[in-house]
Amino acid sequence: MNSNINKSKKTILVSVVVPIYNSSSYLDKCIQSIIGQTYKNIEIILVDDGSTDQSLAIAEKYKKQDSRIKILKQKNSGGVITRRNGIEHSKGEYVLIEDSDDWLEKDLVEKCVDAVLLFGDVDIVKFGYILEPSGITRNLLSDGVIDKEILENEEVDALLNRIIYHTDCNQIWNEMVRRKLFDFNDRIFDKIVHKGEDLQINLQLFQKARKIVLLENNLYHYLNNPNGITNNIDVNKVVDNVRDNIYLNRVREKIAVKKDGKVDEDVLVNKTLSLLSGKIIRILGTSSTPKKDLLFIQKELNADLENYLNGFNKTKLNQHLLNSLISRNIINGAYTKNLKYVPVCRLLRLIKKI
Repeated sequence: MNSNINKSKKTILVSVVVPIYNSSSYLDKCIQSIIGQTYKNIEIILVDDGSTDQSLAIAEKYKKQDSRIKILKQKNSGGVITRRNGIEHSKGEYVLIEDSDDWLEKDLVEKCVDAVLLFGDVDIVKFGYILEPSGITRNLLSDGVIDKEILENEEVDALLNRIIYHTDCNQIWNEMVRRKLFDFNDRIFDKIVHKGEDLQINLQLFQKARKIVLLENNLYHYLNNPNGITNNIDVNKVVDNVRDNIYLNRVREKIAVKKDGKVDEDVLVNKTLSLLSGKIIRILGTSSTPKKDLLFIQKELNADLENYLNGFNKTKLNQHLLNSLISRNIINGAYTKNLKYVPVCRLLRLIKKI
């Protein structure tokens, strides 16, 4: 890289935003990986979302050591609000969002800034990541998902299509984004979701982006939460999460229609069925969950799913997923015999024995 670019690098301020909620077990490693970046022109914004453990104390410890750190405190509000707060208080030309239990390779910011300077007028730099503790990597370029390093105009639209219909581009934490792309007054944020907030943000960003650079480097360490489903299931969150996903699928539909004049309905409806079979079925099959909670989940989801599936043709529904749901009494098996006479698979109104 020539000397002019080296001089220009120092003029680009990058804001690293870290939403924090009860992350005391991981936060030291997270913050240290930011402080130790080889690119020094950064501001570090730590947003404490009402933590009840030692997370805030850890953040304050590092603030005393590094003048680039700013701490924001708020009552517990969830991921989207926390990220929004951090971004709105940021001053950088570009923004990185890091989850508080993850960590960065030391040259992550430098490689992203190099890409901006090398290719010019870049809206988003997207890089690969490493799943921890397995060490498995995910990278759009090296995995062959996308075959071009620089995406512009129609190619960006193609990537937006992938975000609408697939899940391998949805993450916000493995990208550096031009700050002016964020607009939390956009109607896409009329509903604050608690599951799928990365997708909600990216659906907005990738509509606005005109130039995206993909890096072959795997620069982000994403820690898989090993806890999974516990014995103490918050049934309200289970229902809210499904409703969030149904809402996001409707947003996907609107963006696809706005963009292409049509939507690939069979892909989107089966995304919802896949979500249910993958997540809700595990909960319904958890023997330690009280029966009243399982009944609540079923009852609350039936109306939402019936409204969502209404209008989808039988041939577009994945029968394997449908049968999985039927076997759990989320969908009434008797109704499926009459699918040729009705446009949808009716969901149970009256909950039967689990």
